[in-house]
Formats: sequence, structure tokens, C-alpha cells
Amino acid sequence: MAVAVATALASPAVAQGQDGPAVRGSVTGELARGREARVRATVTHPEGWRALDRVLVSLELHGVPLDEIDYSVGDGVVSLGSAHAVAGTGNALTGRFLRVNAFGVTVSTGGNRLELSFPVRVLRDVPGEARIRFVAEDDEGRSVALGVPAVVPDQEEGSSATTVILAAAAALLAGGYLGARVATHRRRPSVYEAVARRIVQERGSRPRG
Repeated sequence: MAVAVATALASPAVAQGQDGPAVRGSVTGELARGREARVRATVTHPEGWRALDRVLVSLELHGVPLDEIDYSVGDGVVSLGSAHAVAGTGNALTGRFLRVNAFGVTVSTGGNRLELSFPVRVLRDVPGEARIRFVAEDDEGRSVALGVPAVVPDQEEGSSATTVILAAAAALLAGGYLGARVATHRRRPSVYEAVARRIVQERGSRPRG
């Protein structure tokens, strides 16, 4: 049982690559079950935003990804686990801890900057030691990353440790990062997801320049 709720309104953390991308990220809101938070990432590149390939935002526990939202810059496709949707369309992507409505994903670009913002709904208790990790990668494979604490409700002594153990076990049983990517979603596929999957497949078949 939560005895207090903390609200994140953090100054964005910043990570700067030497020649490639730089990323700044923040989380505003409550990462508590049934609540909603907003994630923001600002990525810059000295060669312009078109040199960027993808932006990743993951919920991690001791380095193990629990959920990962992947935004593909060239295609405008957002992914969570094995589900894909075109940003700005009406499809909900559901992970183990988080749900993202693609309709709420906003992207703005200009010059050397790309700004990504989206709301996440928390489906289950987030471990108190969890972190949000932002990663930016360019089309030459150069990447930069930063992590910020996930702000969660204070819990009674004992329940937090239990949540950590259960979350770690869930990640291991699901195969951690790889399991999240290949997990089967037993639900009716949407038109938006079908279009996004086709884009991802076609993009993967093209040789990288």
C-alpha cells in the first residue's frame, strides 16, 4: 500500500556524444499504478536531425529492461515489445509495466533537433530502484545514453523489496530484453499496427547507406 505519492518535475538530464547525437530527457508525472506520466526526449545531432536513426526510452531495473519504447526516426514508427504503430495514430501499445497510446506521441523537428514526447500509463507497481534510460542513435550506429531515476510512490517497508524481486523475476522469465521483443500479444491486430509492421519490414530489407 502506498503511503505517499511523489510527483516528478525534474530538470532534464543531458548526455552529449563526441561527434554523434546528444540526448536530454525528463519524466513528468506519477509513475504509480493507474497513473500517467509524460516522457520527453530532445535529441540533437551536429549533422542535422535527419542523421538520427532512433530514440529509445526504457524502464530498467538493475540494467534489465522491463519495458522499452522505440521510436524510429525515418519511419515515424513507435514500438513497444513486438507491437508497432505509426506515431500519431489511434493504436495502444501495451508492455508489462507501461502502455503507450500512439495517438499521443508527438514529434517535432527542425535544424539539428528532434523533440519526442508521449504519455505513458502505468499498469503495475514500478520498483523503487527502477530507472528511465534514454538512448539516441544515429544512422552510422553512434549512440549516447543517459539514465534518470523513476519517481514512484513511497511504499511500506518490505513491499518495495518484494516488488523489486517480482519485477526482476518477471524480466528473467520473459527473457529480459529479447523476450520483450518477441513476446506474442494475443489480441486482434489493428490496421495501424499492420501498417507499422509493414514499414518496419520494408525498412529492414533495405541496405543501409
